[in-house]
Amino acid sequence: MASRRQDYIFRVRYQNKLPLPPFFPKMLNIPIPMNNYTKTSYLSSLIQEQPINVELDPELGIPLDLSMISSVFEGIYDHMHGDPKGAELDPKDVELLKEISSMPQRNSAGVSFLRRTEYISSESAKIAMKPKNFDSRFAKSADLTDEKLEDPEKQVMAIEATFKEASKDLLSFRHPHKKNLTVVESFPIFPDISISDQQFLLMKFTTDPEQKNISSEVSHLALFMPVSGRGEEWLAYYLPEQESYNELKKTLKDQNSEMNKTPFIYNHFHDYDTTMHINSTPLDEIALVFRNDPETALQSAFYSPIYAKSTLKRRRSRIPNGMIKNINVSNIELKLRPLNEEESKEKKKHCSTFDVRHCVNDDELKEEKDINTT
Repeated sequence: MASRRQDYIFRVRYQNKLPLPPFFPKMLNIPIPMNNYTKTSYLSSLIQEQPINVELDPELGIPLDLSMISSVFEGIYDHMHGDPKGAELDPKDVELLKEISSMPQRNSAGVSFLRRTEYISSESAKIAMKPKNFDSRFAKSADLTDEKLEDPEKQVMAIEATFKEASKDLLSFRHPHKKNLTVVESFPIFPDISISDQQFLLMKFTTDPEQKNISSEVSHLALFMPVSGRGEEWLAYYLPEQESYNELKKTLKDQNSEMNKTPFIYNHFHDYDTTMHINSTPLDEIALVFRNDPETALQSAFYSPIYAKSTLKRRRSRIPNGMIKNINVSNIELKLRPLNEEESKEKKKHCSTFDVRHCVNDDELKEEKDINTT
């Protein structure tokens, strides 16, 4: 929007021409106990009741009377500023006129006394984000390993080296930090192919989510549902009823059992605000499960990558309770079904990236058949 100069109607400086009082002021003696002035309650009430008046004296204050400044009403403000052309620059002030971009960047010092995070530099923020037990040597060695494995020949050499390491005596291994620890037992580790098509989140509660009259085992089969309303997003927390929990646990334990036709009932309990941190690489954090290998019948460790970490905090909503009841779903009826054809193909596609022998992708089979026929 264009600026517009506003002219004054009258260029008049008003003065107070009231006559002086015709009598001398009379002083009244009002007895006030002096102890009241020394109490802290008096000082606090005095600050709250009495406004602070900032008075500008004519010598040290800013001239607010524009009528005393010539050419202001004509829009001429040149004489109010200094003359930059006639000013002589002192050699000591040359350093102040340098461009910031031309100056060398320095690592800013940590300012731990500041509470607002936006005042802290990015360098100190990066240092604060590192965990206490973070060792930069392992990060550097991981980067060097990634560079070495870019060559296919070096990949083969690295794979063969793992067999040599696995054939060593367990007593020869030592913990990288605690040298007094030794290996007690070892397990072969494999990717968990059966659930490779799913993403896993590590959920951390700031408060105990368990209910008083509900068993703690019920929370093992809890459900989270994302909810949004009035520009806000949160997670609704649901727990199954005790009867539904028992039936669902039996169904999940026995995969070959018939599908339960009756739905499993879940009830809404709490709402949580969430903050999510997505891991930079798939293997930053993994979840391990120990079970018997179906082929060798030996106990093995199966890992699944954790996609992200999330912190859950009990929600204190600003939305009225009446609107929250309309937004939240009070009950969920859960039913289980087998995978359809499209979902089975997608599962095989993810599985084939880890195990080509047992999980064959249908698209790859078609390509091989086309090549054989030609």
